[in-house]
Amino acid sequence: MLVLDSNHANEHVLQELQLYSPLVTAGSYVVVFDTVIEDMPEGFFPDRTWDKGNNPKTAVCGTHNFSADKLTRVMLFTYDDITAMAGGDMSLVTAQAEDAQGTIYLLTIEYVGKLPNSGGLTQIVVKLADSIRLLDKIWITVTVRGVPGNRVLLRIDASDCSPT
Repeated sequence: MLVLDSNHANEHVLQELQLYSPLVTAGSYVVVFDTVIEDMPEGFFPDRTWDKGNNPKTAVCGTHNFSADKLTRVMLFTYDDITAMAGGDMSLVTAQAEDAQGTIYLLTIEYVGKLPNSGGLTQIVVKLADSIRLLDKIWITVTVRGVPGNRVLLRIDASDCSPT
């Protein structure tokens, strides 16, 4: 896992992503901190070079996709021990998305595992089909041994996050 949390200016974060992305192997992730800056009031960080329109979110939400297959992943977290619930058989863990019209999309689960030093959190990584990226929002449900868990609402912003 690669964590980016230094200079939060758009160009700096974008340069870091371009430089480091070839080093991030399949199954690994890049976590970019402080994307919330875009959602803060303009001028909230008066002593910094970054601000609304020039921050980590504007770098990651653009037309750049650094994954090898150009698909989007979503990390879900739960305190349920999914691995134990499935008896170690991850084929018993499935995920699906549902759009506003009730269309069901089966999702690929790429990873399920306990997060070390997290107080018992389990991480579930699902891959979104390309057609889902064009939707406004979806409900995601993870099922273990045929028993569905709570639905999670995921809002998808397909915009390029450019300042308006």
